Amino acid sequence: MGEVSAPLPGIFTRTLLCSGAGVASVSEGVGVEADAGCACGASAEGSVRGTILNHGAPFAGLVQFIVTTSGDTFPFTAGNGAFYFDEVEEGTYHLQVVPPSGYTATPSEIDFTVACGGETALIFQVADATPPVITLLGANPMTVELGTAFSDPGATATDAIAGNLTPAIVATGVVDTSHVGRYTRTYAVSDGDNSSTGSRTVNVVDTTPPSFTSPPNATITANSPAGATYFYTTPVATDAAGPVTAVCSPAPGSVFPIGTTVVACTATDQAGNRTTHTFTVTVLSPQEVIANLISQIDGLDFQQANNQLQNVLKSLDRQNTGAACNQLAAFINQVQAQSGHQLTAAASAGLIQSATDARGALGCP
Repeated sequence: MGEVSAPLPGIFTRTLLCSGAGVASVSEGVGVEADAGCACGASAEGSVRGTILNHGAPFAGLVQFIVTTSGDTFPFTAGNGAFYFDEVEEGTYHLQVVPPSGYTATPSEIDFTVACGGETALIFQVADATPPVITLLGANPMTVELGTAFSDPGATATDAIAGNLTPAIVATGVVDTSHVGRYTRTYAVSDGDNSSTGSRTVNVVDTTPPSFTSPPNATITANSPAGATYFYTTPVATDAAGPVTAVCSPAPGSVFPIGTTVVACTATDQAGNRTTHTFTVTVLSPQEVIANLISQIDGLDFQQANNQLQNVLKSLDRQNTGAACNQLAAFINQVQAQSGHQLTAAASAGLIQSATDARGALGCP
């Protein structure tokens, strides 16, 4: 008798004890432990048993074999993971394995010996030889805007043997849309014998400019011949990369000349995207201030002050700045005298401030 070891691909020979005095020849192979045998008489025949495995289980498909011995060749097909031949003449044989399309066989060909009265066991492993095909869905490379959500379009996987493997895909790789950069998503799948991977490049970019609201338009009175100093709040822009403080020109606290000045504020983010908004600062001339004072006085029934302001305008028309300065001083005295009487304290304060600004704009001493 003899023993057949664990089912590894290769040749395994078991010899059988026969009646008689001789010892039959024993073929050698992987994992063979052969012991006694004997002469089998005139028949000189043995048997061949084949096992075809796939992942340790019998292979369900059809496998073709081509046997060659002494120059003769004959093919046969085995199914359900096994084949068996008895009354095989002793001798040496060459066996070639032709697995189904898409499979490999181990071993793919082999030499074996049939001994008289013995059984030769052949074991083959059949495996899927074709890796799955991964197809990425969506764009590759893919572009995602900074600060937005990343939605992976995914991938599909098919295999010639296993069929649809899409549910088995494992996707890895983090895309951090809070930071500009290049990221990689990797898709991997296995059919049990072969693995395939695919990768997608995801570029997180910042193409969106900052957003902010400009300060409102402003109208102020000149209080010096150069105009007036005006302070405004520099806007702070919102941006996907974080807050951005705008740069404005003229800057807050600048002296704005008489007339209308356009202020431009620009916010630039880390990626170089920029947004510019404008607003205006209008500085009233002394004539405009006095015209406004006349309108206010008309509603207060303060005719004497109205006459005084009309005289100021006439002096300015004649370019007589000195006379206009004196007349504005007289107007301020008139208003102060009526404060709390014909005029409320609040109304008086407003009129005095406007007249004082006009004197400043004229350069009055």
